[in-house]
Amino acid sequence: MDLKQIGQNVKQLRKQTKMTQAQLAERIDKSTNHIAHIEGGAAKMSLDTLLAICYALDTCPNEILQGEYEPKQIQSTEFLKEEHPYIQTEDRVLLIEIAEILARRNGKE
Repeated sequence: MDLKQIGQNVKQLRKQTKMTQAQLAERIDKSTNHIAHIEGGAAKMSLDTLLAICYALDTCPNEILQGEYEPKQIQSTEFLKEEHPYIQTEDRVLLIEIAEILARRNGKE
């Protein structure tokens, strides 16, 4: 989890609403120090705190988490070769074949 990115997003959204850290802290019943730690990327926030910040800044979690989650490319099909309780053997083999076809098509193999 990229806490710095999340913190930067909170700070930017807070500044857009012309709110100080102290004002935001008061609105969500947290300390100014805690807000500073969130914005600086030094502290995680609970789901309750995230939602309270969203409400206070009139935004949604997507805006705060934007840039945090990047899709990761799968480098190997090795994980598909392991046993999984919800995937039958024949389905696992089919998934491996599909992954290998896609990798060839995208020049990854």
